Amino acid sequence: MPLVRRDDSVLVVVDAQPGFFAYEGLSEDDAQEAAHAVTRIAWMAGLAGLLDIPIVVVEEGPERNGHTDPGILARVPYWTPTIEKTTFGLTACEEAVEAIRVTGRNTAVLVGFETDVCVAQSAVGLLELGFRAVVPEDATYTNSAREHERGLARMAGAGVERNHVATTAWKAGFAPAWLPVVLFAGMVVSFAGPPAMVVIASVIVLVVYGVIARGIGRGSQGPARTGVRVGCGFGVALRRNSAATASPASCASCSCGCA
Repeated sequence: MPLVRRDDSVLVVVDAQPGFFAYEGLSEDDAQEAAHAVTRIAWMAGLAGLLDIPIVVVEEGPERNGHTDPGILARVPYWTPTIEKTTFGLTACEEAVEAIRVTGRNTAVLVGFETDVCVAQSAVGLLELGFRAVVPEDATYTNSAREHERGLARMAGAGVERNHVATTAWKAGFAPAWLPVVLFAGMVVSFAGPPAMVVIASVIVLVVYGVIARGIGRGSQGPARTGVRVGCGFGVALRRNSAATASPASCASCSCGCA
């Protein structure tokens, strides 16, 4: 199985909406697992933003299920497209497929809800369209551990690659190899090294932490982060916050005319 290369990857956030992970009827254990998945999705979104990995967000029926979790949206660049779909699988929505295609990336890393329905149908659909589909299984969930595993097994049987957040991020090339090494080495030296090295290590750790925090926080500026919202199947027009400065890459493929 080849590595997940960040220069060939696009992060696809599927239906990370409260209607799919924070509703009455979930057991305490399942609600906790779902909350952990949301936290991991937000972390991956921040890392992707830091490394200039494109992100596409899709939502199903936001008028019923709410919009994507604010903690996730706060960590994606403001020009990230948010696309409304009317079907479980995103590949039935032309706007969603086009948003992924225009990134020029062939590996779709899918996270979100629910494992056995929308994530599974989206992953298998993208696979059938010729994309490589990878699902970090700890960044997705459904209404129970049993259905979660069934969804993962179904995807794997179709050819979708099962992975984990840590493996995708650190061990498979999604993030630079030096990032975890510097952080770990800096902490070790700070605890065990001579005074001069403690200072040097502390500076390294602070600089790296600052870069990470800046990347993760990029786009989290309240109203300025509205992104692009597309209605799929309803003919809702593209709209972009005119007060924000759009990405040159996004403008090259966008027809909204704001730039």
